[in-house]
Amino acid sequence: MVDYCFTFLKDKFPEIEKMTKELEFNLYNQNSMSVLTMGGSIAENIINKVCEYEDVPISDLTTQESRIDYLFDKKVLSSRLTKDFHEIRHLRNMVVHQAYQGDIDEAYTVHHIIYNIIEWFYKKYEDPEYEIPGYSAMLYEDKKYIQQLYDEALAGDKKITPPLLCPTCGFEVSKENRYCPECGERLKNLDINQDVAKKIENFPITEELYSDELEKYQLQKELETKNTRLIDYQRRRDDQIHDLKKKHKRQLDELYAALNNVNLDLTDITKKIKSLENKSFLTQQEKVDLKDANEEKDYLLNERKIINKRKTLLFEKQPCEMQDLIDDLNFERETIDQMNYREQEEILNDIAIEKRRLRRVQRNIENGYKREKFIICPHCGERNTLDTVYCINCGSIIKPNLKPSHKVYCTQCGLLLDSDYDYCTSCGHWMH
Repeated sequence: MVDYCFTFLKDKFPEIEKMTKELEFNLYNQNSMSVLTMGGSIAENIINKVCEYEDVPISDLTTQESRIDYLFDKKVLSSRLTKDFHEIRHLRNMVVHQAYQGDIDEAYTVHHIIYNIIEWFYKKYEDPEYEIPGYSAMLYEDKKYIQQLYDEALAGDKKITPPLLCPTCGFEVSKENRYCPECGERLKNLDINQDVAKKIENFPITEELYSDELEKYQLQKELETKNTRLIDYQRRRDDQIHDLKKKHKRQLDELYAALNNVNLDLTDITKKIKSLENKSFLTQQEKVDLKDANEEKDYLLNERKIINKRKTLLFEKQPCEMQDLIDDLNFERETIDQMNYREQEEILNDIAIEKRRLRRVQRNIENGYKREKFIICPHCGERNTLDTVYCINCGSIIKPNLKPSHKVYCTQCGLLLDSDYDYCTSCGHWMH
């Protein structure tokens, strides 16, 4: 997860770096009011430094607004940067002068704007070649971390698989054993410790936490639809693009209609002028009409020129308007993604905490198995602990000699067994 975005400022601009760290701390703690205030302070600090680098007389420009506008007039700030600086300034003024609380959406917007401003500022005045990842790249890192958490949430953990214990001596056996290798008991109905079995029945094994496909699907939908920001954004995006296209079409239609009307009027007035000029003798009134017609023709020609110029400007302006809208919408989408990733991270971290709790419970249950083993006296059948040399009941020597650690074959069925087994696990034959 990208914990902190502005570490590269530490050497060159430590005071700004300190403020950005505080901004992100407040952002991740959902303190939107502090984020708006700190964002305004960071923006003001950057504007003052830009004025210093550009030799702008700050003493003549007493307000932040006037400095931003001055830098825009001098072509230092683009229209987008100017808009961003004014937006942050406006939000900060609302907090300071109107006790505006703000909301978390605005806090993330301010964080995004500050990120873009600092990226521009650092590259312009410090190191143009420095590779600062864009906000979308930072979101990509966030997305990888969220996907990792999501995969871990859906990953199954090892189930509690209690060992099979011999009901006579408590020795751990496998499912393939027909006889206990320790006491020779015939293993017909293997069972595990009943207390542990009961706990396991009531325990929500972590593998089953999200093992069902429906539960996985529901978790995925919960992460995708935790809020309606993206749904609202997509609808708003489509509406705004559609409205702008309609506006552009209406503007062009109006210009084409006006041009068509001018051309029609120009055709009529040209015919009238020609008919008057073809006459050999003009009355006084016809002379006045001819003069008015020529003046009207000049007016219409000038009007057509103006309309064509407006049409050219419109053709140049419309793609820029559409691109500005797309940039604004992309900016909003990145901000929404950042908010959604943080919310998803909270959900998945809660799941991770629950799974860790379940693992602890699981370990406690596994530690509750009674693994105590016994050895049965072959003479009287009395249970003896493993360290017993003489049977506590009949006094017979249970293990007179230490067994070698090599493998031996059962003399009854030929199965290869560990030499320390007392009974064959296949046929139950006494190995000694």
